[in-house]
Amino acid sequence: MQAVIVGGGIAGFAAAVALHRAGADPIVLERTAGFADDVGSWLQVASNGVAALRELGLGAAVSAIGVPTPRLQTFDPRGRLTADLPLGLQDAGATTRSLDRADLYRLLRTEVQRLGITIVTGARVLSAVDEGNRASVLTETSERFTADVVIGADGVGSAFRRTFGGHGPGPDAATSRDVLAPVVSIGGRYSGSGLTDAETGTTGTLQFRFGRECFVSTMRVDASTVTWFANPRLSTVAGGVGVAVGMSGPEWVAELPRLVGRDVLPLAALVAGSRTVDVWASRTTPRPVRWGRGRVVLIGDAAHAIPPTAGQGASLALEDAVVLGALVAGGAPAPTLAVRMQELRSRRVDAITRQGELLDRSKTLGVVGSALRDRLVLPGAALTARRRRVGPAAWMYRFDPST
Repeated sequence: MQAVIVGGGIAGFAAAVALHRAGADPIVLERTAGFADDVGSWLQVASNGVAALRELGLGAAVSAIGVPTPRLQTFDPRGRLTADLPLGLQDAGATTRSLDRADLYRLLRTEVQRLGITIVTGARVLSAVDEGNRASVLTETSERFTADVVIGADGVGSAFRRTFGGHGPGPDAATSRDVLAPVVSIGGRYSGSGLTDAETGTTGTLQFRFGRECFVSTMRVDASTVTWFANPRLSTVAGGVGVAVGMSGPEWVAELPRLVGRDVLPLAALVAGSRTVDVWASRTTPRPVRWGRGRVVLIGDAAHAIPPTAGQGASLALEDAVVLGALVAGGAPAPTLAVRMQELRSRRVDAITRQGELLDRSKTLGVVGSALRDRLVLPGAALTARRRRVGPAAWMYRFDPST
């Protein structure tokens, strides 16, 4: 089976490896002129993502990058510990890892090149067509690439997805159940010795600090480096949500310290000690209706944008690639791949999306909601985890490509 993969990112490169291992002949089209080896901030590859990388033959390679992150600690606005929880599975070789996106990208890109898979850069795809017996894409330079199947893996703003239409309601037609709430994340990499373990956690422990007007997450990489991001309550910004979603990094650098108030948050120090501060917004996004059509298949963020703070975007993209490869290896005909992906993946992806939305809503609750979260929900989750010896939402961190 020949496959054209649109998008040379994590999802696209993972799909190329998976399809090659399944005996297919993939080619990757990347719209940029070069490789994105240094693009992106830190992310998590959860236990399920690590399992997917093992399926791709990259388990040992991923264990050599990033930091094992087996624990999650949560704190209330006063700085009091409310929960100490397992983060993902605690099995050997399945520990959640925090790492730079660039490191994961390079790992996958290097494997694609090692396998001899062709990567065409500077190939901006304009359209995709299911031609019946074959499928094809057309680039802005009028090059046409034809194969048995076309895979769209070009991310959350997928231009590829829009080329074949019918992919869910537009923003004006979507209901509150069909969209993701606007969330702005501001993050960076702190360097220095001014923050203690008590303020940001020990190496490899993810910390969630719930403030009244701002949520802060930190993960200590080593003695002098802390990666972090913050999610402010957008309604507190002058001008409201509409202004907040368009604010730049320098504007947030000035705004964030104001949101700390009486809360115990290391935000001012994190901002001051970060060379650059990045901003990324999760705006209203239609739910996916299907995973493609005929010989055109969508995977990763192109198919299912989920809240970035769920910590599962990369892991779900890796899972998609593995499942797609397993279908091809099992002899699934190219015209059935989109339908089979929807059958096998939709329920799980939707459930994880709901988990991410629940987390986002919990970050900036009102007085009553915050009290329930900090005094009952999180301590209760910690107690249950100790009794059952497994963290919350353990189902989310288990991945079996055969199911």
